[in-house]
Amino acid sequence: MHHRRLAGLAFGGAEHQRAHHVGADRAVPAPPFAAGRIVLCRVAGAQADAVPGGERVPQPPLGRGQFGVRQHQGTVPGRWARDGAAARKTDGPVGGGSARQWGTGPLSPRPCTCPGSRRGHGPARRPWRGPPFRSPVVASQNRGSQVVSGPIIEVEGLAKEYRRPVRVEGPLGGLRSLLSPRHVTKRAVDGVSFALAEGELVGYLGPNGAGKSTTIKMLTGILRPTAGLVRVAGLVPWRERERHARNIGVVFGQRTQLWWDLPLRDSLELIGRLYGVERARHRATTARFTELLGLGPFLDTPVRQLSLGQRMRGDLAAAMLPEPRILFLDEPTIGLDVVAKERIRDFIATRNRRDGTTIVLTTHDLDDVERLCRRIVLIDDGRVLYDGDVARLKERYAPHRRLVVQLADGAGWHGVRVPGVARDDEADDAPGQVTLRFDPAGTRVADVITAVLARHEVTDLSLVEPGLEGVVHRIYAARGAA
Repeated sequence: MHHRRLAGLAFGGAEHQRAHHVGADRAVPAPPFAAGRIVLCRVAGAQADAVPGGERVPQPPLGRGQFGVRQHQGTVPGRWARDGAAARKTDGPVGGGSARQWGTGPLSPRPCTCPGSRRGHGPARRPWRGPPFRSPVVASQNRGSQVVSGPIIEVEGLAKEYRRPVRVEGPLGGLRSLLSPRHVTKRAVDGVSFALAEGELVGYLGPNGAGKSTTIKMLTGILRPTAGLVRVAGLVPWRERERHARNIGVVFGQRTQLWWDLPLRDSLELIGRLYGVERARHRATTARFTELLGLGPFLDTPVRQLSLGQRMRGDLAAAMLPEPRILFLDEPTIGLDVVAKERIRDFIATRNRRDGTTIVLTTHDLDDVERLCRRIVLIDDGRVLYDGDVARLKERYAPHRRLVVQLADGAGWHGVRVPGVARDDEADDAPGQVTLRFDPAGTRVADVITAVLARHEVTDLSLVEPGLEGVVHRIYAARGAA
């Protein structure tokens, strides 16, 4: 008898529903992270649930339409009882058949007990010798995380190289490239090292092509590094991808993990099943994220009809639904309006503050970093330029403060007599406006303001702190000039 085993969900696209054929001498296991194991019999078509310990418990026969095929009432795979290492012969199938038809071995089938069954289920299949199946509920309770006493993310000497072919010009260039290909090696990440404590919210910054996204892909297990060591929650990401996936959530601003043709509610339901989230916890988490992110008005709207801001909020909810310990965000606010950005920033800050989620944020919008992060890692050409507090970075590369003075109509500027204070000639001052520059480490702000008011008629004063965007721009401009 030939069977077809579907490992995955009861609906979804081909990429979310894996099919394996079971031959006469081997059985291909479903991945442990699947939501369940479904066995479809061509003559029976009933459902059997896999449970830990090597047993299969027959379930009621399936009806029409769950998998888009017609399932007939009949027999189901019998209950498999583990007999230990010793092989023994079994009784024949109901309705006749010899023990040889059923085979012998450590796993022996028992006759089908389904209503209406008139015959046995066929020869026995050799059992899977790999690791035992773990039910989704058990997997959700133990998500593969390890107890980490030190940093939750450790990166040391991380490097990633890419090889690209070099095209040879000329009429026979294609043939030459085929016979003697040449390649150029591009080092996208070059010796990156840092460590993150659990609960940190860190900005990972750099210009286009600096290696930010490549680093994130190695930390999430998508790419395998050329050299270096990485541990995330005690696991090597690319070596233990299944266990690692239970610890992390990932959002890429230019991609989505939602199902394009399904309503947002169904996408969240599917992701909850995929990660084995219990129904009660799934409902509570979905309700909480619906309130925090404002998902209510478009929960039942297909993802393809959502705006960019709505889809990004849905992706954030999907990434946080399994309650991961670590969240990787790659351009989460790209292309969003002010209102959508503010809502997403509030959500990120809340999850970090209340749940202690470790968050790695890569973005070109430095307002996100100033609002959310106390620490940043600055990279360029695959190398770390700076790793530390945002305030310390400003003190190091932009130590001066600026005082903008708005003079009254007709009032002139007579200067100030305070050591260390000078007019900022680079400032683009409007008529009647003067910008002063000074170092707060050696000059008090109160002394500067007192000196200005003593000699001028002023309508407004404003103290300008150096912005992170200006500081970063100054750093990269200096590297380019060098």
